[in-house]
Amino acid sequence: MSEFPDKAVIAGVDGTASSAAAVRWAATEARRRRVELRLAHAFDKDSLEYSQPLPTHDELTDMARMRGHRLLRKAREAARAAEPAVEAQLILRYEKPAQALLAMSEDAGLLVLGPEEIRPLGRMLVGSVSIALAAHAKCPVAVVRPHVAEEQSPTEGAVVVGIRRHPDQ
Repeated sequence: MSEFPDKAVIAGVDGTASSAAAVRWAATEARRRRVELRLAHAFDKDSLEYSQPLPTHDELTDMARMRGHRLLRKAREAARAAEPAVEAQLILRYEKPAQALLAMSEDAGLLVLGPEEIRPLGRMLVGSVSIALAAHAKCPVAVVRPHVAEEQSPTEGAVVVGIRRHPDQ
């Protein structure tokens, strides 16, 4: 029996195809578990981008916030398309994505992510949100590859499980 039976399913949203597939998979899992679905997007000062010269920090933050709201609304549409009966709570945080999702994992039954869409060398240089959360989250983590999410429900297919042994054992 799971120790997380009635806690929300949280899906990380970053606007990529991987993220959209993970959202749809998470919606199906939330319906199956009969729990709340939370769609979360986080951004911080390091992720602010702006194409005009000399933007202010406030302009960058406003642009990132608007983008985050747009990404979350689009993710909610994807979740509804997959599972019309599942309502999704939208969460937008101004914080490093890994830190935000790690904090949210304390009150979650499952954290669902799509793999980052960057090349292996880039992943080694900048780190991986998925790897960090799989190692440190306070709840189970599912990293759902897009082709798996489209072809199989959460109750089908192969699963890779990692178990962290407690130092006292």
